[in-house]
Amino acid sequence: KHTVFGRVIEGMDVLESLRPRDPQMNPTFEGDHIKTIRIEER
Repeated sequence: KHTVFGRVIEGMDVLESLRPRDPQMNPTFEGDHIKTIRIEER
């Protein structure tokens, strides 16, 4: 439904621990949830 894009500044280990989700292959799998996010403008 939505495409998310960005650049990882730190925490690549956390990103790599997220489970991939393909709603067409497994529509009932909810996947992981992001609890917090910080956006910094430069």
